[in-house]
Amino acid sequence: MIIKVTTGEQFETRKEAKERVGGKWAFERLVKNGEIRFIKDGNNIASDGLHYPKQGNRSLS
Repeated sequence: MIIKVTTGEQFETRKEAKERVGGKWAFERLVKNGEIRFIKDGNNIASDGLHYPKQGNRSLS
């Protein structure tokens, strides 16, 4: 599983992610706020919407 943060960082384990984002509580806050995504298939990294997060809610009209 890959853990991806909206800052562009990605980690292979929860432990590594918690250490880098500032601990357990910071990690849980980021998950709650939707700033961390858990990706099961590594092929979906480029299409998960995190590379361009502000464009995800644009309407085409």
